[in-house]
Amino acid sequence: MPRRPIVFEPATLPTRDGQTLEVERGELEVPETRPDGARTIRLRMVRMPAEGPRLCPPVVFLAGGPGDSAIFWARFPQFLRAFEALRGVTDVLLFDQRGCGESEANLRLSPPKLHEDTLASEQGCLAALMDQAREHRPRFEEQGIDLQAYNPVDSSDDLADLADALGEERICLVGYSYGSHLALTTIRRHRERLHRVALCGFEGPDDTLKLPSNVQRQLETLAELVRRQLGWGGLLETMEAVHARLETSPVGLELEGRRLLVGAFALRHLASTWMGVSNRFPTLPRLYASLERGEVAVLAEGLRRLVRGWARPATFYLTDGASGCSEARMRRILSEAPACVLRNAVNFPFPEIAEGWPPKDLGSSFREPIASDVPLLVVSGTLDGNTPPGQAREQLARFPNGRQFLVENAAHNDMLVAPDVHRALVEHFLGRDPTVEGARLPEPVFEPLDFVG
Repeated sequence: MPRRPIVFEPATLPTRDGQTLEVERGELEVPETRPDGARTIRLRMVRMPAEGPRLCPPVVFLAGGPGDSAIFWARFPQFLRAFEALRGVTDVLLFDQRGCGESEANLRLSPPKLHEDTLASEQGCLAALMDQAREHRPRFEEQGIDLQAYNPVDSSDDLADLADALGEERICLVGYSYGSHLALTTIRRHRERLHRVALCGFEGPDDTLKLPSNVQRQLETLAELVRRQLGWGGLLETMEAVHARLETSPVGLELEGRRLLVGAFALRHLASTWMGVSNRFPTLPRLYASLERGEVAVLAEGLRRLVRGWARPATFYLTDGASGCSEARMRRILSEAPACVLRNAVNFPFPEIAEGWPPKDLGSSFREPIASDVPLLVVSGTLDGNTPPGQAREQLARFPNGRQFLVENAAHNDMLVAPDVHRALVEHFLGRDPTVEGARLPEPVFEPLDFVG
C-alpha cells in the first residue's frame, strides 16, 4: 500500500534541563495487522531538522525497552546532546514504534495488585503479573487491538513504510538496546532501504533472554570496583548469604501502605535490574550491607521503583515474547543459572508470561544469526551488563563493514554520553574515516557503606 507523505507541523519539546526545543511533529499511518489489515494505527514522531545542509539520509532513532518512547528520551540531556550533534549533518527523527510512547495502540498498564506474599516468592511475583494481564487483556481485545501485531517484524516493516512516506530511498538507523534488536531485524528484512546503521549495545536475534554467565561476570566486575573504592571485598559473598537467609525467612516491610514479605527471588530480580545501569548499581553494596544488618529502608525504596516498572506497557511482554529464545540458548540459560549469584532472575517473567500475553510466533528462523554488508557501528560500554561488549564481538564477524566503538566505564544507560561517541556517529553516517577509536567515562562511584536506614 503506498504511504501518504508525512506532513510535519511546527511544535516544541520541553527538556528535563529547562530547554524548549523547536521541532516538528508528524505521524505515519500503517496497517496494524500486516500486510493489509483493515484497522490502521498512527505512529508518531518528532523531527529535529538539520541545522545546515543535509549531508546524508535522515537518521531515525529507535528507543529501547521494548516499549520506551524515543520522543520522551529526547527530554534527557545525555540523549539530546547526541541528537543535536547528528542534526548538524542531517534530519533526526525520534520515532515512537507501534505500541510505544505517543504512537498507537495505547497498551499502558496499571500497576499490578500486591498482596502480603506477592514478593515472597517467584510464584507470587508471576501471579501478580498474570492477574495484571487478565485485567487488561480483555479490554484491549474489546477495542479491536491485534495484540500479536506488536513484534519486531511488523515494527521493521513500519520502518520501510516510514522511508516511503519520507520519500527517501534509504534511511539511517540508530538503535539503542532493544532498538538495536529492531535495527538488526530491519537489516535482515529491508537491507536495501538502509544507508548506514549504528547500534548502542548489540542485542542480536537470539539475545533477548540474557545469559546468567554474563550477569555473573558483570557482578564480579562490580565487586572488584567495590573492593578498590570502598575496601570491601565481600560483596558477592554477602549477596549469597542474604539470599540464603531470605530463602527460608522472607523479610517484612511497609510498601505503599501495605505490609509485604520479601523473599530471595524478589531481591535477586531487583539486583538484576540494577546490575547493568550506572544510575542503580552504585547502590548495590549499600543495599546488601544494610540487609545484612537487618535494615530494610534501601530495599523498600528499590522495590518501590521495581513495582512501578511493572506498569510498563504490554508492548514489552508482547515484543520480547515474540523475539523469544532458541532451544539451544534456553538450555544454556538453565544450565548456567544455578552457579550464578542471581540465578536466572534477570529474565523474569519470560518465558512464563506468554500465558498472559501470548506473542506472535516469529518462527525459529527469526533467531538465526544475521550477516550483512551494511556499514555498521556498534557502541559498547565496558560496564554494560545488559548488552555486554562480548555479545557484539561474537557477532560482528558477520558484518564485514562493521566495527565496535568501546566506551570505558559506560554502563547500559551511558553509551551516548561521551562527546567522542557523538563524533564517531557523525563520521560513521557521513562515511568518513574514524578520527576516534574509543572513549572513556569516569569510573562510577559507589555509595558508602556507613549508611544507617
